[in-house]
Amino acid sequence: MLALNGQKIKGSELKISATLSLSGEDLSGSSSMSAQAETGDKPQSLSINMEIKYSNAKDLTNLLNLAKAKTERGERVTYDVINHTAEAMSIRQVRFQGDISVREDASFELWKISFRLIEQRSVAELTESRQEAVPVTDQAPAGETVSDDTAPTAEDLSSMEKIMKWADTKIAGTSGEAQ
Repeated sequence: MLALNGQKIKGSELKISATLSLSGEDLSGSSSMSAQAETGDKPQSLSINMEIKYSNAKDLTNLLNLAKAKTERGERVTYDVINHTAEAMSIRQVRFQGDISVREDASFELWKISFRLIEQRSVAELTESRQEAVPVTDQAPAGETVSDDTAPTAEDLSSMEKIMKWADTKIAGTSGEAQ
């Protein structure tokens, strides 16, 4: 049985499979290491396959209306889900996502339907949102800062710098003193 916000999804041959994606990123580069970086738990999903007879076309219409429903803000509606697999996986709220496939099977006079429900407000998401942000610490270098704010004196000038100073003085027409 599958129900969304208490409304039973009518159909036969209901098959539900759940997916839990544990995301990670390969850190090994081109080496043979198996280092991985955890990139967070992704939302779980429920894949639903079912059949609805042609004589129960209204059930298909109701299902599609649930899938297309939007909130006042224009977002897809989030539904409370009731199902044994969802309960076992701790999936409480879902949204329709992706393709909804409706295929005719004329020999049995029914539609074969498949769709996906994605977990919303997951346990991992709620836990992450409740965690306190780790304060960023300043990374100040240890020791004293060496400053080179003093202007070089005449003794400190290299021979090239002395030539440059002489040329600058001649062009500017000053004695090189600060004015």
